[in-house]
Amino acid sequence: MRVEGEADDLSYALFPHGLVREILRLIVDTWGLFQRPNNDEDEPKITNRFVAAMEHERRRRGARFRVMAHVKDLENLQPETGRGFVEIDIYIPDGFDSRCYFGVEAKKLNTTSPGGKRKSQAGDYAGKEGMGCFVDGRYAFHQCEGAMVGYVMD
Repeated sequence: MRVEGEADDLSYALFPHGLVREILRLIVDTWGLFQRPNNDEDEPKITNRFVAAMEHERRRRGARFRVMAHVKDLENLQPETGRGFVEIDIYIPDGFDSRCYFGVEAKKLNTTSPGGKRKSQAGDYAGKEGMGCFVDGRYAFHQCEGAMVGYVMD
């Protein structure tokens, strides 16, 4: 038998399953305290505010993980072109391996245009650039779990 490659290419750490419940509880509880977004705010601004609120609540609780907004996952970066990376809307790392994280994709749903026309965006949430990022391995390729957050603008 022959094995090629670096040892760190052949092993990776899984995100601790026990933290997932704590993170999901933090998301739900923080949303209950969160100043609701208005229709004019775009998803990145809402996510930045939400992550700041989550981080504040996380510190208050003394939770032993970090919450970060809009972190680039460079695992599949193509060095020749600089393409192939993805941006994780809400990134919760564990330990020192950048591949070991709980990723949350966020989408803004049910928006109203300035002309009063309503758009669902449910296809974005469930489609290739939403849940599809987890399904096809662009997000959290080495992990078993991830989450989606929908900012429903009703």
